[in-house]
Amino acid sequence: MKERAELASSDNVITTNKLTKRYGASIMAVDNLDLEVRRGEVFGFLGPNGAGKTTTLRMLLGLIRPTSGSATVAQHRPGDPRGLRQIGSLVESPAFWPYLSGRENLKIVSDYAGLPHTRVDAALEEVDLADRAKDRFGTYSMGMKQRLAVAAALIKDPELMILDEPTNGLDPQGVVEMRALIRRLGTGNRTVMLSSHLLNEVQQISDRVAIHASPGQSESAVTQLHDVSFDEISRVGAVQSHQQAAVDFSRGDIQFPIVVQVHVEDRLD
Repeated sequence: MKERAELASSDNVITTNKLTKRYGASIMAVDNLDLEVRRGEVFGFLGPNGAGKTTTLRMLLGLIRPTSGSATVAQHRPGDPRGLRQIGSLVESPAFWPYLSGRENLKIVSDYAGLPHTRVDAALEEVDLADRAKDRFGTYSMGMKQRLAVAAALIKDPELMILDEPTNGLDPQGVVEMRALIRRLGTGNRTVMLSSHLLNEVQQISDRVAIHASPGQSESAVTQLHDVSFDEISRVGAVQSHQQAAVDFSRGDIQFPIVVQVHVEDRLD
């Protein structure tokens, strides 16, 4: 894990202010989300299915508009072409031409992005697919398909990667390979933000995490862990009746019980 002091000195690559998405009068998908993601870190966005993680990522990418609130992503408004040039993303299932090879698919992606094909082989190398680059996409395993999607996101050599549940549907070996890849990607000045419903996953690969509960469960749906690292987690238990996660953080002889709906600064000593 990166040193906390180093991360604290970095600027933010994502900042949101009361970001909200409502569908109609009755469905609150994301409620007043305040979030900061620092440059050069792997940031975990943790929450149960249906909590609004994918909706949040789609707003950050400019794929959907928020009902209210604001966000800055890669120094620009979500969806601004100047910002999108610095962002690579994998949201939901990857889609490629099954009868084309991995390399041919990435060449098409680079054509759409207006980029030279010289980035294709470098991206394939980075995700460990160079030896299967000539094979048709339709013959790839699920893990290889996910890694090719990450390679497509890397074509632009982005400063920010946004990955939505990148290990979904993978077998154990594919999960291990994807987690190792994400750790490699989140080095230097590149930032990786990934969503997951698996605490064990974000604990293994993230430098910091925001725990996102389902909107409507409380006024504070997100816990931003500004000063707590995963090294300080002593126990995690799920409160199934409320779809909440209760987390005990320990620092020395002091333990702080935190429920996801409570901000860190509001915790009880």
